[in-house]
Amino acid sequence: MRDPALPEQLYRYYQQPGSPMGVWVVPKGHYFAMGDNRDNSLDSRYWGFMPEQNLVGKATFIWISFTFNHDAGSMWPHWLPNGVRFNRIGRIH
Repeated sequence: MRDPALPEQLYRYYQQPGSPMGVWVVPKGHYFAMGDNRDNSLDSRYWGFMPEQNLVGKATFIWISFTFNHDAGSMWPHWLPNGVRFNRIGRIH
């Protein structure tokens, strides 16, 4: 997996032994955990991979889903939601 935010945030990321900075290979028996707010979450890019034995449930329901304005020229901060995706709320997978 390659992170498009690199190299400006290299110092924040977990460095997997034997791999170049910003490249991760998920080892067998482990999972890459993605945070619920992809650009602002502490997830496997920060603390490493999750062992399979740590999985205790399955995500089946979307509680809330926000939209964000990532327009560089906007005065609205990119990390604050600017809307709700109502069509995704409550979906069962």
